Amino acid sequence: MSDTPVESLSTDRTPLQTAWRELMRAPATAWFGLLVIAAYIFLAVFAPLVAPYGESEVVGNQYELWSEQFLFGTDQLGRDMLSRLIYGARNTIGIAFMTTLLSFKPNNPPIMNDRRVVMKAIPMVLRAP
Repeated sequence: MSDTPVESLSTDRTPLQTAWRELMRAPATAWFGLLVIAAYIFLAVFAPLVAPYGESEVVGNQYELWSEQFLFGTDQLGRDMLSRLIYGARNTIGIAFMTTLLSFKPNNPPIMNDRRVVMKAIPMVLRAP
């Protein structure tokens, strides 16, 4: 038996290397979730380049059905619904990011950190009329 301390036997990894190693062990569902989130962030960042029309540009008649020109149709003002959904990703990502930051704020009231309250609220939302 050697006199080598246990600490010297462990490999020195950076936090990024440790995170990557854990990510490689993640199940396929986690990878799918990361892919969906990455695609959503891509759409949010590059919305003006990806969307076929401007965010509030009136491009057709009211309530046009889906077609080659309007993949999801138009709304009550004649705006393209696909473009509106793509631009809406910006709001959704921004709100999700700010909510996540607020949840990790150190001085949150205990009610925000209590997982039981959140889990109890979900069925009430689903049962709401």
